[in-house]
Amino acid sequence: MRPTRGVTAAVAAAVVLHLLGRITGGGWLALASAAALVLPLAAVLLRPRLDGLEVTTTPVRARVGDEVEVQLVVRNAGRRPSPPARLTDTSPGLSPLVVAVPALAPGQQVAAVLRRTAVTRCATTAGEVQLTSTAPFGLVRVSATRHVDVAVVVAPRAVTVTALPEGGQGSGGSSRPLPGVGTEVLGLRPWRPGDGARAVHARSSARHGRPVVLERERDTGSAVVVLCTGAGSGPEWEASVASACSVAEQAVRHQRAPVLLATGHQAPRLPDLAAVLEWHAGLDAAQPLDAATVAAATRAAGSGGTVVLVSGGGLLVDRTASVRRACAAVGAVVVEAGRS
Repeated sequence: MRPTRGVTAAVAAAVVLHLLGRITGGGWLALASAAALVLPLAAVLLRPRLDGLEVTTTPVRARVGDEVEVQLVVRNAGRRPSPPARLTDTSPGLSPLVVAVPALAPGQQVAAVLRRTAVTRCATTAGEVQLTSTAPFGLVRVSATRHVDVAVVVAPRAVTVTALPEGGQGSGGSSRPLPGVGTEVLGLRPWRPGDGARAVHARSSARHGRPVVLERERDTGSAVVVLCTGAGSGPEWEASVASACSVAEQAVRHQRAPVLLATGHQAPRLPDLAAVLEWHAGLDAAQPLDAATVAAATRAAGSGGTVVLVSGGGLLVDRTASVRRACAAVGAVVVEAGRS
């Protein structure tokens, strides 16, 4: 609770009148000073109560720059009538919202559909609103903060990116399986000079009466891998995230599910378009890139794959070099998102 300028002025006037009454001996001044205190005292005693107000809103899924419709509901869950108030919504990702809330009887609610603009990329499950009231006399201001459980996903703005490379080795479902080191069984073949002894499959060899090798499919995965080096900030970071997101979207539309990798920021194994947008919206949760994530990226890309690096300009030179060396070892191409 905070007094407004009106309370301060009224109390100051009462003090001045009281002092003048004592100096001049005028009883009417003392009476006037007492009357001047009545209104501030009544304002304090009748100060507004906001503890019964509950605020809910609808989830938001948008891209930076989009206008969205949001339904806002304010309900008086208390036992007393609530005063008229001002509601300010400062939830992340969306433009600030200020609306007037009328006085509500116990159990009564008011709802409105409002238009807001998605201004910054974010992914959150909680918002925050502030309620303020100066009823009934405008002399005392009472404020209350409410945390609102609502999912807000604002994905990066769509940007134009170069066409994805055609599927080759490492292009997932669009490529021919290649023999090599991996977990998937490709088939059986006769033993050839140069094959190691461990490659011979004992049971199959006994059944066929000659040495047989169990051949496995090379781990090549998807040709498009988005690899985040760690959360950044500033225009360069946002441009990198937006470019990588558009590349991943293009891969989904071409039915080539991308692999999304970031240390400390999980992604679905086979992301659809909505999952791609949500993952990029929440990239601020990514931790600095570690060796395990780099290894996962090279395995997923395989020979001929593309690794799209997402960074905000804070990526160290030696870390860039290590990623490039790891990708070169498996024949993957490295592209830095947002760089022309």
